[in-house]
Amino acid sequence: GDYTLFKLLSGPLGFFESEERVPPQFVNISEASNFYPLWMLGLVGMFAARHRKALPIPALVIGLAVLIVAISLYCTVELPQWLLGATLFAQVHEARALLALGIANILLVCVFLDRYREPVFGLLFGSAGAVIVGAAVAMLFYVAYRLQPTFFADAQWTALVVGVNAVTIAMFFWDRARRWFPVAFVALLVWSNGLINPIMRGLAALTESAAYREIDSARSADSEAKWIAYGDHVTGQLIKATGATVLNGTKVVPDLEFLRALDPSGAFEQVYNRYAWIICTPKVFPEEVSFELLQMEFYTIELPPGLKLLRDQGFNYYVFGSEWRDAMFYDFRLTAGTAGHRLWIYRRDR
Repeated sequence: GDYTLFKLLSGPLGFFESEERVPPQFVNISEASNFYPLWMLGLVGMFAARHRKALPIPALVIGLAVLIVAISLYCTVELPQWLLGATLFAQVHEARALLALGIANILLVCVFLDRYREPVFGLLFGSAGAVIVGAAVAMLFYVAYRLQPTFFADAQWTALVVGVNAVTIAMFFWDRARRWFPVAFVALLVWSNGLINPIMRGLAALTESAAYREIDSARSADSEAKWIAYGDHVTGQLIKATGATVLNGTKVVPDLEFLRALDPSGAFEQVYNRYAWIICTPKVFPEEVSFELLQMEFYTIELPPGLKLLRDQGFNYYVFGSEWRDAMFYDFRLTAGTAGHRLWIYRRDR
């Protein structure tokens, strides 16, 4: 149940993605990579064929549809633990389950295109189906805009993506054009993704990124300072890659001396005395530190930014995923922000 319906069905927004343009609710372009939900179009087509032509729905399609619905429910709905254990869904993360959903998606639409080569929609059903699916995609775009208005700041890109979706939907529901749908859709995918090279040498994608350069520049100017990344555990790994000392991220061996200083009573030692991914969240009042175990290797620290221990230990750089409006109250000031304001770097005024 960790996925929203928007994230599950975000495929129509995935054309011509870039590092600077990632759909809302995704932290990076890799996580945002998704399958276009053609299975919905395929099911609509099969039900139309069943209604208009009395053509039977193949058993393979029924099985694929059940699998797709089951995975979709697992991703978006909090299911009972006993059911997750019985179906083995408890052993896989929602983002990884998308692979099985994507393969089932491809198989289902391929079966539809192969079995139903003759006209199945007709003018009325085809027009109605295109309008309904188009409205659903328009709603997806509207939700994306509400979540992140800047996502559509580039008018040319927006027009291009809208056009690609319009062509995809129109060709699928137009009986005479559907025979060319696979060729057209693959061509659109190649146009969108064909120049992406999945093989690379070195770490240029990391070391030449704007975020890395900003962090490394600050680290070079103040190599003794320590860092905290508030809000997620991934940014801590990026900071660590520059050679800076960072409190959170992925810790193979916990810094027990410092963590025990944060927790002098030892009340939370069973939480932090482990290999773990660590997320720090700012806590304003009361100014107390607490730990919460989210899963076996994942915990959060509610860490007040103004804690005297942090100043004494040299934690002089804080990184946030959005603007930290209270920075001035803690004697911090903004030193850098990456393109698109995906990272905000603050330094303590000493």
